[in-house]
Amino acid sequence: MERRRKEFVEGRNHLNATVAALTESEQRLQQDVDELSNAKAVANDQVTDLQRQLDAATESYNVLHGEAAAHVADKTALRDNVESLQQLSEQLQAAHDAVEAQLTHSDSVCKALEVHFLS
Repeated sequence: MERRRKEFVEGRNHLNATVAALTESEQRLQQDVDELSNAKAVANDQVTDLQRQLDAATESYNVLHGEAAAHVADKTALRDNVESLQQLSEQLQAAHDAVEAQLTHSDSVCKALEVHFLS
């Protein structure tokens, strides 16, 4: 009987040690779960923040892209206006040259008439 009691006590002690070890292991696992939950919450907050930053950057890019397209259109329009003004300037220069030629011719005719009528 003493032997059975001793075996029982040893078995109980072994079970108590196993239960204590399992309880300690469960506590460590729960701490790990809590730490992982906290880390997940932090990561989720960071992802949310990064998504906001990405959305803001995308919006800025879209605005800048639109402005760039408008600037390109403005540049093209200005280039077209410059070319048009250059053509107009060339036409005005040609008209000016023609008027000067007519004035020179008229001056020659006037001088010839003056010489003819005054002589």
